[in-house]
This record gives sequence, structure tokens and C-alpha cells, in this order.
Amino acid sequence: GKYLKEQTMKSFEEQLPENQFVRVHRSVIVNVEMISRIELYEKQNQLLTLKNGQQIKTSPAGYKSLRAVLNLWVESWKWKVESL
Repeated sequence: GKYLKEQTMKSFEEQLPENQFVRVHRSVIVNVEMISRIELYEKQNQLLTLKNGQQIKTSPAGYKSLRAVLNLWVESWKWKVESL
């Protein structure tokens, strides 16, 4: 048979690479490589569109975490380009 292991979102979050996966809402962890678009949704929330067309709303705290990871990606990319 199949067994489902119950884990909290926090435990999933801790097991995934923090520079690639971000918890953008209470029940959503996103692979940043799959994000194709970020746009303003309502006053303080963002709407992510993934490469597969799925849309996900972020919380203000989730968007702050996402911005931090995306900034790390930009810095990493700049370093790689400059070292060529």
C-alpha cells in the first residue's frame, strides 16, 4: 500500500534548498526557477505566474522572502557573468 508521511510546511521548507525554493504563502512553497511573471495584486500582495500558467498569490511576508532570494540570484548571476 501507499503511506503518506504527514509533515508540516516548515519541515518541507527546511529540507529544500533555500536559494531555490521559497515559501510565498502559508500553504505554498515555490521553485523560483518556475516563476515566469510577478505582478501586483490588490494593495500589498503579489501574484506569481508560473511557467505552466498556474497563478499563486503571495502574502506580504512571502513576497519579502521571495525578493530576498531573487536578489541573491541576481547577485550570483552578476558574479558568474563578470568572471567569464
